[in-house]
Amino acid sequence: MVQENLKLNLGCGADLRKGYLNVDFAAPRSYEHFKDNGYDLEFMAYDLETTPWPWVEGEVDEILALNVLEHINRFDAVWHEIHRILKPGGRIKIEVVYKNTYDPFHHSLWNKESIRYLTNGYATKASPDHAFRRVDGPHFRHIPSGFPWWHAQVYLGITLPPIPGTKLHMSFTLEKT
Repeated sequence: MVQENLKLNLGCGADLRKGYLNVDFAAPRSYEHFKDNGYDLEFMAYDLETTPWPWVEGEVDEILALNVLEHINRFDAVWHEIHRILKPGGRIKIEVVYKNTYDPFHHSLWNKESIRYLTNGYATKASPDHAFRRVDGPHFRHIPSGFPWWHAQVYLGITLPPIPGTKLHMSFTLEKT
């Protein structure tokens, strides 16, 4: 069954959002707290590298992929699934660490040229007329690095001191054509 107005927050981590199906491989510890206190949040435990995804082709209106795509090992398979499940005109907002990163959990490096590979049809094996077009960005902002212990804190409950500093992040929005 196709769900109307389906919005996904892929690789959400602790960034749970109302109005989205929040998806990550494990629920953050905060999810139970929010659920127990009456917050209307939807969460689905799912490994994004397991394909095909459980959503129907053309079912999804919007995807948030904030600080998740650089963690993907099988990017080609994941990007193909994003293309498959988004409706024509559906949008994906992406935020990734820009250029250099020393985080061992990051499997790909991103720069402005990365956007070209996502919009020329190469990554989806579609013609450029049936791929993605950039509708916003790129935008850049510095955020605290937290490196690399955010993962340990959110998923294992272990608090370690962060390495001070900031990382430059790039965000942009693409629309499926």
